[in-house]
Amino acid sequence: MNICMMSCTMGGDPLKIVETAVRCGMSGIDWMHTGKDSAKGLKKISDDAGLIITSFTTLDSRITSCGPHRMEAFLDFLEQAVSLGVSEIMVPPFSAEGTATREDALLCWLDFYSEIQELAAKEGMCVSFETTPAAGSPVFYPQEALRILKAVPGMKMVFDQGNISIAADPVESCRLLEDYIIRFHLKDYELASEQRNGFKQAVNGVWYKFAMMGRGSLDLAGFWKQVPESLRSCYVTPETNDPTGIISPENVLQTASDRMRSWENK
Repeated sequence: MNICMMSCTMGGDPLKIVETAVRCGMSGIDWMHTGKDSAKGLKKISDDAGLIITSFTTLDSRITSCGPHRMEAFLDFLEQAVSLGVSEIMVPPFSAEGTATREDALLCWLDFYSEIQELAAKEGMCVSFETTPAAGSPVFYPQEALRILKAVPGMKMVFDQGNISIAADPVESCRLLEDYIIRFHLKDYELASEQRNGFKQAVNGVWYKFAMMGRGSLDLAGFWKQVPESLRSCYVTPETNDPTGIISPENVLQTASDRMRSWENK
């Protein structure tokens, strides 16, 4: 299994993130972009550790909220991605400022994705995205993801099994989107049909709360066993930590990586 570090699961010192990835037997790393100079120095420490930079993912709210300054922010993000030498940049559609409905927001993102995919392609890259469960998300259901992928040639999908599980059956959704999937995120949630302390409500009314892998409501191993063979060599990211803070991120990721590799032997 090709396991990839998501840098924001740890935060903090990039050197410590890289050391943890190597200790956990990961071969790839997805660095997070938050603003100007996010990429500074990351290529060297990744190369020195023998890690492939699989993607550069933006968390810059000007971009992820499709705000009025999104293109200016994206061009800076793209320049940084070029410096990292990546072939994929991830731009998640968290919301769309100034839109009245989810359909309006989806159309806003379609236009933006069309623009930025063309710019990325000129640099030898593709743009990817994931579905998100937040109440303001314009891309929640797998059918909404497919709509974008069919409308914007060259775009790819990062299949977030946890996010998809809140909206639809993840195995069926994976088959629906199979031709466009470039990577996987694996995560766990506690799910509920009514409001509970600390839970958020998704687009479809389901209540959810982030959980450490193996402690939530989702069957991650069962999902992975049914992933099509054609996708099993894709990079897979354990998007996990201990919400209580009791277990260190390093130990959480080590346990998750070991558990994920065990799925391949069963």
